[in-house]
Amino acid sequence: PEQWIELGYTLSKTSLNSGVLSASNSSIRYLANQLVGVSFETLLAGNRSLGKYIEEQNNSYVCVPSPSNPSPNNGNYYSGGYITKTFGSRHSGVVDAIQIELPQWVRAPEERSKFCKALAKAVMKFWQTNYCSQFKREFLPC
Repeated sequence: PEQWIELGYTLSKTSLNSGVLSASNSSIRYLANQLVGVSFETLLAGNRSLGKYIEEQNNSYVCVPSPSNPSPNNGNYYSGGYITKTFGSRHSGVVDAIQIELPQWVRAPEERSKFCKALAKAVMKFWQTNYCSQFKREFLPC
């Protein structure tokens, strides 16, 4: 009903609302543990977050969490499903995962291709900023 884009990191609505955040409970735990001098809050809802990079593409794209909306407050929020919980790095491993829940208007035919291009740019910016700056680029070139 809020018409925003929900980014699921396996963190609960309660955690986001309280501001008490732990990378160890997140589906991007591996990335958060690799970055030196970057707080988890910055990675999740700050100036190095996927939410920030999506919102930069178009003012109509409002994300939670992001710098403009670090938490859902009283709104709905989906923290991530089976794949994010099972295959993200929350418990172990080196694969990070973020679930993206889109409002219906973004999935509509007239918006879909614009959003797909914007999302691709945002993911690349997130990748380049957070992964390329710290890793040896063994898997994907930066």
